[in-house]
Amino acid sequence: MRQDTRIPRRIGRPPSLSPEQIACVRTLVVQGHSVGSIARTLNTTRQTIIRTKKQYSNRPTSR
Repeated sequence: MRQDTRIPRRIGRPPSLSPEQIACVRTLVVQGHSVGSIARTLNTTRQTIIRTKKQYSNRPTSR
């Protein structure tokens, strides 16, 4: 039998923020910027920023 050498792909909707943008969100939140200003800076919605904040709030930063 031949092994499957294809690269696994993510199933579903692609993420709306890149890992770099997520790191930027976390940094700006710590600095005290508002959700609306972060959303405008990253050209995304407030809901995306709120969801990202909630999703990554318990994870340690990579410093």
